Amino acid sequence: MERNLWADIETNQDYLNFRVLAGLVSQMILDANGRPLSIGISGGWGVGKSSMVKIVKQDIKERMAVSITTGGAEKNDFLFVDFNAWFYQGHDDAKAALMEEIARALTEKAEAETTTLEKGRNLLKRIDAFRVLRLVSEVGLTAASGVRHHRPWNSLA
Repeated sequence: MERNLWADIETNQDYLNFRVLAGLVSQMILDANGRPLSIGISGGWGVGKSSMVKIVKQDIKERMAVSITTGGAEKNDFLFVDFNAWFYQGHDDAKAALMEEIARALTEKAEAETTTLEKGRNLLKRIDAFRVLRLVSEVGLTAASGVRHHRPWNSLA
């Protein structure tokens, strides 16, 4: 007898009619305004926990897009971090792995949000540091040798 089993692949398609519940959960998250909020989703294998999380994530993104379009929110203040705890079941380092994944996501977001202006300012700071280093080295060479050193790179500055 052949048995067909569903693959355990989460989806953001609402095959299990979670949309209403997901809307309530996403509204709770939005209403929290950054205050701590814990939401638990429990159930057996394959009942749709991961799909529910994906649907909530999609609903929040849709609500934020509508809010931005209508002039409500200024920007998306949510960072979604995907973490599969099954990979760490029975291991002591699951908490460390979760914290590492959160830190990675925060770092990537911060780097992505660095504006061109900020990147330009950082470049200018580095250029200024090189100029100071050049000046210090020139003064140091002059002090050490007693002879003023010619700077062939002047034409570049």
